[in-house]
Amino acid sequence: MSRKPALLLLTGLFIYQLGYAQSDSLDVRLYHFKHEEALYTLTQRFIEYLNFPSSRTILLIKSVSLEKTWGINPNKMQGFTAQGDSLNGFITIQVFVDNTLSLKGCIQVLAHELVHVKQVIARQLRVKDKKRLYWLGQYYPNVKKIPYNDRPWEEEACLNGEHLYQMVQIANTQKAFAFQSELILPFPSEE
Repeated sequence: MSRKPALLLLTGLFIYQLGYAQSDSLDVRLYHFKHEEALYTLTQRFIEYLNFPSSRTILLIKSVSLEKTWGINPNKMQGFTAQGDSLNGFITIQVFVDNTLSLKGCIQVLAHELVHVKQVIARQLRVKDKKRLYWLGQYYPNVKKIPYNDRPWEEEACLNGEHLYQMVQIANTQKAFAFQSELILPFPSEE
């Protein structure tokens, strides 16, 4: 298996992938989160549980002000997933989570958005632009005309994301929880 360094140019920001990328790898990076280490561990467990397909993917997860950056009202949307261009054979996917959320809110949004990431990697969800996409091969020419709760890709993300979040709540209730044969320890307090 050949290994080579990857240099990325995303939204005008250079990010050097430390180490080397393997042929089938998912490289996950978190930026600007208060509890970054705990969220990184949890993200890895979510990915294991969701059984992501093998792919050459770079996943960037960022905590940002959705309102200041994109003018999005955080009461209406707390996060979203965007697929970037393919670069050196890698798919780039960015997940944006509103930075005003509590830790619990952040975990909920992250769980939901990681289901979308899996949908994109598995090519179940192929987004053409803000209005057009394919879901399981079916073309949706104007997504905005479909109520949010009636979108099948959102139904799946809500259901599976809520399941993941419930597992974290159980873990915190029991103070330790076997998750894919490993232990998730309780999260730090909100302070």
